[in-house]
Amino acid sequence: MSQKLKERYKKDINLKLKLSKKKSKPVVGINPNTKETIRFSSALEARKNGFNNTNLSIAIRDKKLFKGYYWSFDENL
Repeated sequence: MSQKLKERYKKDINLKLKLSKKKSKPVVGINPNTKETIRFSSALEARKNGFNNTNLSIAIRDKKLFKGYYWSFDENL
């Protein structure tokens, strides 16, 4: 990957989404109080909706609450 493309990749969320489609896993968040469920096609898609994808991935790994939701990979999406 060229240096120019690397710099663009760091800044462009849409490029990240396009390049990561093959590796992406759907994620689901469940609010423990209201049982509200939100789904995204990937952690990067969740990022576009205000959820930091790095913190979201950590919450999935550690099974911790993040922004009011418990997160997991969604096998049904």
